[in-house]
Amino acid sequence: MTRALVVVLLLMAGAPAMAGTGVGQSTWNRGQAIKRAIKNKPPGAVITKRHCNVINAQRNTYWTCFVNWD
Repeated sequence: MTRALVVVLLLMAGAPAMAGTGVGQSTWNRGQAIKRAIKNKPPGAVITKRHCNVINAQRNTYWTCFVNWD
């Protein structure tokens, strides 16, 4: 078990930075949801895709946005 853990840690240490995804939600507007989605984007990462969904439930509107970066 310990040997496998050491191997995994060594492989992860040498791996390049991987692309990431952030998700943000807001009841105010799309812009707020996008800001929340990119909140955890690492410095220097480039946003490659943005996609938002709007859900109208009863009297409320919910924005959910997904942001991908490399």
